[in-house]
Amino acid sequence: MYDNPIQEARRQVEICNACRYCEGYCSVFPAITSARAFSDGDITHLANLCHNCRGCYYACQYTDPHEFDLNLPKALAEVRYDSWKQHAWPVGFSALFDRAGVLIASLSVLVATVLFYAIANFDIGGGDGFYAYITHSVLVVIFAPVFLLPLFALGISLRSYWHAAGGGAISLSDLRAAFASAAQMKNLQGGHGDGCNFEA
Repeated sequence: MYDNPIQEARRQVEICNACRYCEGYCSVFPAITSARAFSDGDITHLANLCHNCRGCYYACQYTDPHEFDLNLPKALAEVRYDSWKQHAWPVGFSALFDRAGVLIASLSVLVATVLFYAIANFDIGGGDGFYAYITHSVLVVIFAPVFLLPLFALGISLRSYWHAAGGGAISLSDLRAAFASAAQMKNLQGGHGDGCNFEA
């Protein structure tokens, strides 16, 4: 096996494409069987189609101790993790969370504590009830960026991912089909409508 996650996932995907036992399990396998060769972008896209139900792993005859040592969900999870880090925006935040996650969480708690202290000890409102502590305008100033900036960051990240995966132009019918698929959660049915293996 390969040290590079994309190369290892490609090796496993090529074996799965030859076997095709798991052909109807989820959205990953129709995508696998539609091609014979897989670019790095293809592997990244397959990894992001996988939701790690592990149905293919439990059904696979080529898992350890077989010499092929397949664990497609694990291989795709490693590629998926790397792709999320690669396409995160603002650039550098993913590495920052890897290095200093506890520090960032601590700073978030500190900021929330200071905010609650300020609300409790300073008369900045003047209205009734909740608005006696904080005005509607202040709420808008605080929460508009909290709502809009993540949407903006997500849009930039998706655009970066789509270009890296080799995605083409998106049509209105593509968007309609994607939203319909997401609303029905058809890719979470485990291929047979029974759901994922680890659902309670």
